[in-house]
Amino acid sequence: MEKANNVGDMQWFDAELMAKFDTESEEFNKLSDIDKKFAYVQRGIATVHSINTIETQIRNLSLNIHSCIPDASIEEVKIISSRCDDLNPNELNDLSMGFIQQLLTIEGKTFKFVCPDSFKSKMPMDITELDPLNFNRSMIMTLKTASENVATWNAWKDRLHRAYDDKVSDEVKEIISSPDNMEDYLNEYYNQKINDETVPQEVRDRIKETLKWNDYAYTLEPILENIKQVIRKSGNATSIIYGYRNNAKVTIADANKICKEKNFTFPPHVLSSSIETKLFGEKYKDYEYLLPYLVARYIKYLGVNMTAMQKVFVTQLFTIMLYIIRGDEVDNGERVKRITERFSPALEELLETIINHL
Repeated sequence: MEKANNVGDMQWFDAELMAKFDTESEEFNKLSDIDKKFAYVQRGIATVHSINTIETQIRNLSLNIHSCIPDASIEEVKIISSRCDDLNPNELNDLSMGFIQQLLTIEGKTFKFVCPDSFKSKMPMDITELDPLNFNRSMIMTLKTASENVATWNAWKDRLHRAYDDKVSDEVKEIISSPDNMEDYLNEYYNQKINDETVPQEVRDRIKETLKWNDYAYTLEPILENIKQVIRKSGNATSIIYGYRNNAKVTIADANKICKEKNFTFPPHVLSSSIETKLFGEKYKDYEYLLPYLVARYIKYLGVNMTAMQKVFVTQLFTIMLYIIRGDEVDNGERVKRITERFSPALEELLETIINHL
C-alpha cells in the first residue's frame, strides 16, 4: 500500500474536482461520500479565508482612517467619523471653515486632518496642494467614504459568519479548527484516494505529484538544486551571495510582483524576523534573511511561467517559514517544534552548501 507524505498545512485544490463542489449541482451528487466531505471542508476553509481577508481589509481601513487624524485617540476618531457620516454629501461643498473646526473639536480640543500616503496614492489629484478649506472638505469626503467602506465590509463579514454558522457542520468545523486536525484529515483523505483503484490513475498521479512538491517545502530540494547548478557552472556560490548583499530588496520586490500575478503574496512577515537566527542562533549571523532572498530569487527565476506544482512548493514553504517565525503567536508550541525538527536540517544543508563554496 502506498502512503502519502505528511501533508502539513497543504490545501490541495484540483480544478476539475473544485468545479463539482457546488453542493446544489448534479455533479456534486455524483461524488463519493469522502469527496463530498472534502468539498464541504474546502468550502468551510474558503469561508474562513474570506472572513480573515475581510477582517484584514477592515483593520487596514480603520488604521487609514485613524491616520487621517493622527493626534486623536481611537474613540475621538470614531466621534469625528460619526459626525462626517451624518453629513449630506450634497452639502460638503458648502461647509465653512468654522463648521469644519467645530466638527474637528472635542471637549475644547481641535484636531487637524492629515492626508496619509495610503489615501493620497489612490486620489486623482494631490489634495495637499488645495487651499485649507477645500483640503478639509476633501478629507471629510475621504473619511466619509472610508467609513462607508468599513460598514460595507462589516456587513459582508457578518453575512459570511452567519453562512459559516448555519451551513458548515460541526464535524467540518472541528476539522478546520486546528492545523493538527486538518493535517490528520488530509492525510487520511489523500491516502484513501491514492489507494482507491476506482479513482482514475491520472487523478491519483496528480495527488502524488502534489504531495511530492508539498514535501519539497521541507527538503528545499528545488532551491538547493538551483544553487548546485550555479556551483557546477561557475565553481562557486559567490554570485548568489553578491546578489544577497546588494540586490535583495529589488529581487524580493520583483518576486512579489510575480506572486501577485499568480494570485498569492510574498508574505512580509517572513522578513519580520531572521529564520536563520531563530533556528541556529548566532551560527549564521552573517547570513540573516538569506532564505527569504533565496526564495525570492527562485520565484524570479521561475517568473510568470511558474507551474501549479512549483506554486504548491513556494506557498507551502512560506507557511512553514511563518510558523517558525511567528509560532509563539499562533501555536501552542508542539506543532512548531515538529515543523522545526523536520525543516532545520534542510535549511542548514542549504546554508552550508553556499558557505562552503564561497
